[in-house]
Amino acid sequence: MNRRVLLALFALVPMLLAGPAMAGDKEKVDESKIGKLAASAGITTEQAQATVGGLLRLSQGRLETSQYDQVAEVVPKQADYMAVAQRLGVYTDAIENVAALNTGLAKIGVKPDQVAKIASELGGYVTKAAGAEVGGFFANSIK
Repeated sequence: MNRRVLLALFALVPMLLAGPAMAGDKEKVDESKIGKLAASAGITTEQAQATVGGLLRLSQGRLETSQYDQVAEVVPKQADYMAVAQRLGVYTDAIENVAALNTGLAKIGVKPDQVAKIASELGGYVTKAAGAEVGGFFANSIK
């Protein structure tokens, strides 16, 4: 009887440990995407997070709520990225236009050409994930 309990316990341990590992793997996937964006633009991961957050905040202010919700639905951690941008001082309220976004991002060392690179890649991602119509909403809102 004790042997069966021990065998069952040993069989359950890997399954119990797999749950947190799987959650961590999903987290790594999200972070690797932002890491790739950062590397392609030549900025840090935190700068990339703030840039994505700023772009999303600009889009949010320019789109109808239902349109923005479609964008936000396909961008993992969108609220977290906007929080990073706000915490770093990229914006304090709404971002009215690209010039204001670039001014805010310049405070953390992100140049307009780097913003444009991130915007292009993020726009491509939104289009691929949500379709051409939603991608168009997003692209037009960040011009």
